[in-house]
Amino acid sequence: MTRKITSVAILSLLLVAFLGVTVFAASAPQQTKRTVDKQINASMQYAFPYPDEQSIPGSVRVQPGQQLGIASPTASPGLAVGNTFYDYQHNGRVGRMNETRTGGKTIAHFSWMFLPSAALVDRAAAYTQYDFSTQQLYSPFATLQATGDYAGYVNLDVTNDNRAVVTCHNQEAVDAHYDIEVYWDFMEGFVTFGYRDSVPAALSQYAKQPQVGTDYNEVNWPSMAYVEGPTPGDTVTHVFGQASLPEAGDPQAIYYFRRVGAMDDPAATWDFPPKVVDTVHDIAQTVDGNDAGKTALVWIANVPCTDADPDTASCDEIAGATQWNNDLYYQISLDYGVTWQPRVNVTKSRIAQAADIPHFQPYTDLGILLDTQGDLHIIWGAAYWPTGSTLYVFSRSAILHWSQDVPYIRTVVDATWEPGDCFPGVWNLTVAKMSISECRNKFYVLFSQFNDRPNGVLTDCATESNPGYPDGAANADLYVSISNDSGLTWDRARNLTNSRTPGCDSANGAGGPCDNDMWATMARFGDTHNAGAGVPVVLPAGASGGSGFYLDVQYINDHSAGGIVQDEGTWQNSDVKWFRMQCIDPVVAPNPVWSPPEIGFPAWTKAGVIFDSVVTLTNIGNTAYSFTITPIMDAGPLSGWLSYTGFTSPVNSGLNNTTTGTVIVTPTGAVAGQIYHLTGRLRFVNAQIGNRDYEIDFIVADTVVPPVFDTIATACTPLALMVRSDGLFGGSDENIQWYKGMGLDYYGVDCDTTAGPYIYSGSPVVMWLDGSDTVANWTAFDNDYVTPFGFYPVSHVAAHAAGDSGQVFTSTFLVRDSSIAIEKTWFAPQVADSCNFVVQRLKIYSNDGLAHNDLLIGEAVDWDIPSDTGSRNASDFNSTLKLIWQQGAEYNDTLECQNNDARFGAMKFLGMAYVNGPTTTVLNSTAPFGAYTKDNPTYVYGNTYGFNKSQLWENMKAGGWSKYTSTAPESLYTDLHMAMTFDDDYDLAATGALYIYTAYMTVQNGTLANLTTVANKAQKWAEGHVMIPMGCCKLRGDFNNDGAVKVADLTALINYLFRGGAAPSCLAHGDTNGDGTIKVADLTLLINYLFRGGPAPAAC
Repeated sequence: MTRKITSVAILSLLLVAFLGVTVFAASAPQQTKRTVDKQINASMQYAFPYPDEQSIPGSVRVQPGQQLGIASPTASPGLAVGNTFYDYQHNGRVGRMNETRTGGKTIAHFSWMFLPSAALVDRAAAYTQYDFSTQQLYSPFATLQATGDYAGYVNLDVTNDNRAVVTCHNQEAVDAHYDIEVYWDFMEGFVTFGYRDSVPAALSQYAKQPQVGTDYNEVNWPSMAYVEGPTPGDTVTHVFGQASLPEAGDPQAIYYFRRVGAMDDPAATWDFPPKVVDTVHDIAQTVDGNDAGKTALVWIANVPCTDADPDTASCDEIAGATQWNNDLYYQISLDYGVTWQPRVNVTKSRIAQAADIPHFQPYTDLGILLDTQGDLHIIWGAAYWPTGSTLYVFSRSAILHWSQDVPYIRTVVDATWEPGDCFPGVWNLTVAKMSISECRNKFYVLFSQFNDRPNGVLTDCATESNPGYPDGAANADLYVSISNDSGLTWDRARNLTNSRTPGCDSANGAGGPCDNDMWATMARFGDTHNAGAGVPVVLPAGASGGSGFYLDVQYINDHSAGGIVQDEGTWQNSDVKWFRMQCIDPVVAPNPVWSPPEIGFPAWTKAGVIFDSVVTLTNIGNTAYSFTITPIMDAGPLSGWLSYTGFTSPVNSGLNNTTTGTVIVTPTGAVAGQIYHLTGRLRFVNAQIGNRDYEIDFIVADTVVPPVFDTIATACTPLALMVRSDGLFGGSDENIQWYKGMGLDYYGVDCDTTAGPYIYSGSPVVMWLDGSDTVANWTAFDNDYVTPFGFYPVSHVAAHAAGDSGQVFTSTFLVRDSSIAIEKTWFAPQVADSCNFVVQRLKIYSNDGLAHNDLLIGEAVDWDIPSDTGSRNASDFNSTLKLIWQQGAEYNDTLECQNNDARFGAMKFLGMAYVNGPTTTVLNSTAPFGAYTKDNPTYVYGNTYGFNKSQLWENMKAGGWSKYTSTAPESLYTDLHMAMTFDDDYDLAATGALYIYTAYMTVQNGTLANLTTVANKAQKWAEGHVMIPMGCCKLRGDFNNDGAVKVADLTALINYLFRGGAAPSCLAHGDTNGDGTIKVADLTLLINYLFRGGPAPAAC
């Protein structure tokens, strides 16, 4: 399944790769070849959505300018000025796609990336305009490319005589490559883009990066500014683009191109050579300019290589974080781009890293503005990097501001809270896609926000059956924050669109269309012109009145949450909407935030040891913050444990706007050897804004060991599985991302590049009754020791080569009361013909030296076998083989590279035995007790921790073999999980250990027979390499198990093979040739042995 279980689980430090990059202006980008771990590529290095898109044949071309119709009215405000099936307007920064200017008339200009249908053909740059004098919208809108072209990623500017200038990248129908193109409207209001120019090939091929080899060097994703100075030589088109390499994680050069001359000037030229500005990993470059000659290039790139040189060379030094370990840079020209001042590093993140203090680092979203005074303003999205971490927490973020006249990094929006039940999707933080504008000498920051935990909004998500859930299933609303002091202070952001649609389902219609308000831009400057009655004027939530000044806002009202080309949501016809926002005053109020944002992991202490933590309170609001503090402790095993010192009230706004205090945990009454989970908060009370809570989630224990992720991989593909030291396994870590290539899937070789992990999440399950209460332990669905059911990790041995045992990972963890220990070892075969599976060994023993009776011991795993629709699967079992599987759904209604019902994922029981000293007691005759598949909508959806413990107990105690069934044809496939109960009533002795062996296996493109073959190979490999001797096999050919091979065995074998007769009590006795299966070849061997002097059956 694909869903979010809210958890404060620990972020792991994920791996490997080092990349060094040095770039000098106007020279070839240099790079060092990296060894990249699959886990990094799958989780952190998000793909750019083209050129991997595949066109779908047979589509119908809609002529340029033809309106396809607007979706039914929704709560999101605005006049629909156009539409597109391509919701995903930009990867990182958006740039400007709309402007409002006055020439002979006042016109609102709009541009966007238009796709006429779900077929990926004829994508184009679209344009329309609204004439304020006639109060008319130009309709139908225009598309700027010819039929068969494929253009997109649009930015817009306007000439001094009010003609639109549009840029995008485009692949012409007769061309195999993408090029940056610029289009000029012929006259004001004509909507006739008769002038076009392209960045010359000689410029885009300049300093071509070596990964491309002899191929064409595509430079795409342009940002553009058009300026007109006092002389013809000062009419300049500034274009800032990025090279597109085959792998998104590769370092990619960013280019500044400069065209001198008016649109129709035959002498207009592009400067040669272009300026190679830097090498980057995110699409986050943008440009602005003014008619006075000032030009600003702003971009996000990796941190510098050394502290001593913070402004001139960027290179990644944190493995796995090439798209995150960033700084923000700018470079200024005062002569229309002829010469450039040295570049400046605004954020200097290495300083905070070296000091190991919590901080924010830029990600991929930014917006810039040269204001009416010519000062540069920059806003950017930033991910939170906590103390003691070398990796970001992508779910916690902020929007920050810096300007030349207020040269301090100021917080516009603080979103350092855990997200809701779903995530914002690829290339987005919790607050994303921001734009900055000026109106009435004030500055306005517009952005999209997903959910709103501080105000209790956690469930504004598309339905769980929506593709990509939970990643990319969050709906966004548009928010605005306002500053009246050039960005020194900002008011608390307010909602503009107010269009929550929890449970929306545009794919099936049951929940209605989503209102996902994304990819918004604003005109640079406000105006006072009045639009017609059909154009909504929007005020932020709670505001009233108006100023008579407006900022024009354009955005995509996406009817299926997520970015469709990133496998999020479904293809829908989205509206391009426009509303006018009143340029109102900021709300004067304090706005406190804390660093660290709360006390949680890794904070802990031992019984009797006082813990304290220094906390900084920052008032990011625009007036002083006065407060009182009350400690609050939730009901629990200890009392009176929370106190504080410090925190001086009031806290100023603006500069010097912080106070520090110390939070103290005194675990009086805690006893060594016990584990205590304490929760509480410091409540800060202010008369104007009410209560603000600083949360504490704390562990008191003898020791706390964080769960650690690792990866095991077989010799196939390699076929890999992500494992964690507390028993969790599968291709999803709910707090980070959904991993392709980490769930026994075929990422990298699968013909379907959208196919995700086969195993989503699984773990052992240990349960028992304590009176009438069910005590439950599992880590599936990203539970850990701070949730009510997670195991406590104790130790682990990292994945390593272990000879014939393959690649091995071992971890030890405890049930929640520490009474029982589990040592779990994974084995990944390195043999080419036996590698579509991994083997797991559970060693379960008493940790406290006491016997523990009546235990239910099993394993539960959620599979998401790739299917035609989301994670819907079929399932079945073979109790003889002790094998249970799920199978992809095939509806035969989509064009795909293979049928998804040829995909399988299975769990096989291999053996179980109790070992006490030299004595081994084999328990295979009664094990497993049972196995089943059941539907997640009934047994998982809506449960905070994945399972309901009472339901899980009941299901796993039922015994026998069963599969999910439905009488409704439309429900034959659904989102499933499976569970296997090894024993439902096991008495664990005080000494010795219970050993349980299982195998997990997948088939990419095959049949049930192929799966059976893999299962038999897994049994044979495990018995020969890692299992303790426990086989039932005494004499192959002794089908009836009477101690001799004779004609009665032949008769029983014939009945089994051809007449539905009983299976042998030991399957190996029927497998006369020892190849792992019982078939006609075994019968032939037995006949030859008994009657023709042939070879004897194989040895056990």
